[in-house]
Amino acid sequence: MLSVGLFLHDLNFYDGSSEILIAGMQHARTLQAAIDKQQAWITKLQSSKHELQEWRRKGRRLLYNMMPRHIAQMLQEGVLANSICEVRNERVFIEKLNSLFSRIN
Repeated sequence: MLSVGLFLHDLNFYDGSSEILIAGMQHARTLQAAIDKQQAWITKLQSSKHELQEWRRKGRRLLYNMMPRHIAQMLQEGVLANSICEVRNERVFIEKLNSLFSRIN
């Protein structure tokens, strides 16, 4: 109201316009407080997102230092460790083991 040069006593107290104006001003303050709270939450969320990305980067680096890159990539893609080592056909596996041991002997 002050920005347009009006004061509360300029309003008619008998038609309810002053109550409407006061209620509107209070509502505007409530909305501004909600907006400020939302902005603080957004800032915190962005900070958490950045921290999460940093931890994921550190985790990937640690994973790549612990095992070969292609196995680490398979694990990151969701291939389970058991399925990497899983044998599809036992007979073929045993035959390959036998041929390997016979070469060694």
